[in-house]
Amino acid sequence: MPNPATTEPDNSLLTPIQRQRALSLSDALWRLRTNPHGTGDNITLTIPAPAIEGIEKILFALAEGDLRFASVRAGQLMDGVSEALRGRAASEPWQAAFDHARETGQDEGEARDFADEYAAYVEDRRYEIRNPDLPIPSPSEYIR
Repeated sequence: MPNPATTEPDNSLLTPIQRQRALSLSDALWRLRTNPHGTGDNITLTIPAPAIEGIEKILFALAEGDLRFASVRAGQLMDGVSEALRGRAASEPWQAAFDHARETGQDEGEARDFADEYAAYVEDRRYEIRNPDLPIPSPSEYIR
């Protein structure tokens, strides 16, 4: 079943690029929330302070009926959600790799093998000397 939020018609106050980013993040959160292989009802994301401010400002703007101001703060919120999702993937590499493998159609055994391999790779990369500006590849970027 597709994410219902990403199949609605475009009535957005956001720019096309912001709208696409918002839909992508919405879809990522939806997959995290509906993942049958996840941690049940409890999902932990570390939300950075600027995103919390964005949430606070958007909620205030919605309460005041100021949709234009809420849309202006959307970028701040999207930056924070994006950072939180990256942080979760970095802190839980096995689960992120397993979820990715299942989403790409691998059966459970293949997904577990991929997740084991990716988690071992991430563990090895954490302790090697390298350019700190180069991030560890995400599960979708990892090449076996």
